[in-house]
Amino acid sequence: MKRLFIFFFIINSYCFAGNYSDVIEQAKKYLDNSISSDYVSNDSLLYSDFVRIRDYFNYSLLVKNRRCRGRFSSYVAYVIPSEKPRNLKIYICKKFKSLSKESLAQTLIHEVSHLVIGPDEHVATRYETLATYLGGRTPELNGYNSGQIIFDIIEDFTDKNFIDRNMDYFVLMNIRTKSKFRELLLRTYAVYGECTKFETVLTQLCTEDKSCKDNILSRKDDFGLSISDVNLNCRS
Repeated sequence: MKRLFIFFFIINSYCFAGNYSDVIEQAKKYLDNSISSDYVSNDSLLYSDFVRIRDYFNYSLLVKNRRCRGRFSSYVAYVIPSEKPRNLKIYICKKFKSLSKESLAQTLIHEVSHLVIGPDEHVATRYETLATYLGGRTPELNGYNSGQIIFDIIEDFTDKNFIDRNMDYFVLMNIRTKSKFRELLLRTYAVYGECTKFETVLTQLCTEDKSCKDNILSRKDDFGLSISDVNLNCRS
């Protein structure tokens, strides 16, 4: 689930046309809702950056499918800043093109964030996560906020620890225990169709207790969606 910020064309790949107008509109919706929220409007730097990110979606934004190979095979998307600043190209790796528009919108915000804040993956991850959650949907984790190290320290961190590490979204979403972190990870694996990892995390949460599994998979999030609602591929 990695994403790449890169300044050159990748030779070992091929492009495919794709119509992502609905994804772009969804990203705009996330950003508009976020910008109008108290959380963003009360933070001058965050507000300024979100407005700048939103402005990029008013430009000519070209989103294409690309068959990503080799070292790029695990990436969801990457951005290539064009020679013309208002003609931005974003590539979605082809094997992920069937993700929902909601998930891809989160990815687009991550990539466009790089045009505002540069190559810092942790800040781009913060912006995509905050924008998605404040925009009206539980976000997925990615390769920069889903590792074992987060699981190990999540119950020991204070609010300031999270804020200092650009992870204030965990505080906002009340992801403060290992079980809640695992549930968010479970949702992410369900969305991305990583079924082996999905089964591993579900077993970690419930062992072989079917009623526990059913409860976790059917529990509604802050926006009325359960893991079962977003799970298109994995079966427990």
